[in-house]
Amino acid sequence: MELTYTAAGGQADRGDHRMQDLKWRRTSFKRLDGSVDIMIDDWSLSDGGLSIARLYRINGGPQDGQWAWFVQVFPDGVPGNGGTSFAATGTAAREACERLLPEPIRGRLQRADDAGGG
Repeated sequence: MELTYTAAGGQADRGDHRMQDLKWRRTSFKRLDGSVDIMIDDWSLSDGGLSIARLYRINGGPQDGQWAWFVQVFPDGVPGNGGTSFAATGTAAREACERLLPEPIRGRLQRADDAGGG
């Protein structure tokens, strides 16, 4: 299913989608046994199951301590690689992600000072 965002900020292919503010949340993974791991220094932005962006701090290797960031929608709202890079801090990574988000998504972001901090 192709999912795009309308100029009004709603999802074009989901008629029952309720507009809600978006906020960065700690990334979590569900294990096969049903338990959930919540990652440290790892943040995700998603909307109704669609992954929009992610950032996390790298531990080890030549980029140790840097923050990797990924935007997973194009400027027109179609899912895809909208941009990826590294930043020195979580705040810089979050700001880079947010600059590349489609305007309808940016307009729905809640400000969370602790998301991607550091």
